[in-house]
Amino acid sequence: MAKKRGQRRALARPRRCEPRASGAARLGALGAAALAPPCRAAVRAAGKAAGPREALLGLVAAMEENSLGNLQQRAAELECMAEVLLTGEQLRLRLHEEKIIKDRRHHLKTYPNCFVAKELIDWLIDHKEASDRETAIKLVQKLLDRSIIHHVCDEHKEFKDLKLFYRFRKDDGTFPLDNEVKAFMRGQRIYEKLMNTENVILQAREEEGAKYERTFMASQLIDWLIQEGEAATRAEAEQLGRRLLEHGIIQHVSNKHHFMDSNLLYQFRMNFRRRRRLMELLAEKSRLMPESHDSPFCLRKQNHDHKKHATFLSGKRLIRAEDYRSVPDSQVIWNYA
Repeated sequence: MAKKRGQRRALARPRRCEPRASGAARLGALGAAALAPPCRAAVRAAGKAAGPREALLGLVAAMEENSLGNLQQRAAELECMAEVLLTGEQLRLRLHEEKIIKDRRHHLKTYPNCFVAKELIDWLIDHKEASDRETAIKLVQKLLDRSIIHHVCDEHKEFKDLKLFYRFRKDDGTFPLDNEVKAFMRGQRIYEKLMNTENVILQAREEEGAKYERTFMASQLIDWLIQEGEAATRAEAEQLGRRLLEHGIIQHVSNKHHFMDSNLLYQFRMNFRRRRRLMELLAEKSRLMPESHDSPFCLRKQNHDHKKHATFLSGKRLIRAEDYRSVPDSQVIWNYA
């Protein structure tokens, strides 16, 4: 019996005596699992080096940073979509003015508000929007891929250099109005109302030592949205502001905060009125916009020694700030509305 008891003791697994993890440490482990790999390592390191309270604060900061990063990436993707929509709309209006878009007949049937593919390619080359026919086809294909145009009978999914009829979906009411497009259209309407009315909302202001053109304070925009009937309550207006930020319409001036009812400064992420060139559709997004996604109204940090050389982005090119102020808006932006 004694021999058997000895064998059982030898086979028994020894108990491990380890201290139970604190609540903050367990929370940190759970939070770290939900973060991107670089953030997980940072949270674990902070939990080992600091106490429970510091670990919890580090977790919150890391999760907020990770959330803002994902938000900015999504906003950049939606901004790219918005640029295509704006480019297509500007082209549509120009083609109407040039009578390229008109009612046409084929086999005794009339097709309203359409254009001939071959004629459009000729027009793009003549107006320096494309260097050759192959490039022109690629440009218009971008619009077709985004469901901005389509073949009048939906028989061709590719844009061809032939005598085929195509039409802008906005001209026949078939343009798909998903949530992203609705948010974009509402943001554009708010932008135009702000730009076309005399108000003190859009002003040059400073935040953390940097000066920005045409900024608005979140709390003032909320007041204006309620006044203009865009929202009924402050909570509804704040939710609208958050939606505009998430869809790449507006941004915090230094991309550090989501939209909230506060004195923080925000800007429109893009200049809706800037005239787009079709060739921009073929350019890589990283080349068109800086990695920091600066607003087109962003003045660089200034000091007294270099104030003369302050510049800010207007669309995709740099303009001297002092030169911009002396140039009428009509010469800088193209109002296609």
